[in-house]
Amino acid sequence: MSNKTINDGGPAFPWEQSPGNQNNLGLSKREWFAGMALQGILSGAPDGIRYQDIPGVTYLAWAECAFRCADAMFVEQNIEAARHLDAADGK
Repeated sequence: MSNKTINDGGPAFPWEQSPGNQNNLGLSKREWFAGMALQGILSGAPDGIRYQDIPGVTYLAWAECAFRCADAMFVEQNIEAARHLDAADGK
């Protein structure tokens, strides 16, 4: 496993217990995005076919795919943010 730090986007649903004291309990944005991606992936099964019945396909494979989707969303967000900043600067 890599020691590379993964940008998780911070908390998906932050809340403050008291002003200035943010408690980041719960899902990160990365976990939230992955969960949403996994929901979409698994809901796309053809009628009558269960994913666990497809030879060679494991839940681990779908989870890995979901996190790759989540990571891609962060990449795209950064690209769009850069485009927005360039447009604001007139580039």
